[in-house]
Amino acid sequence: MPTHDWQFWIVTLLAAGAAGWMVWRAVRALRAGKRGKGKGTRTNLTVGGRRV
Repeated sequence: MPTHDWQFWIVTLLAAGAAGWMVWRAVRALRAGKRGKGKGTRTNLTVGGRRV
């Protein structure tokens, strides 16, 4: 591994940042799913603007 090369460290930091961002997004998505969704609003079915 070219640990003495500055470009190696730049790419490593970018890859670590991208991986951290992906993990953060996944954790947020999992937490949002556990909270559940609220009750939705009911709507009327209409065909051509008339209630069925």
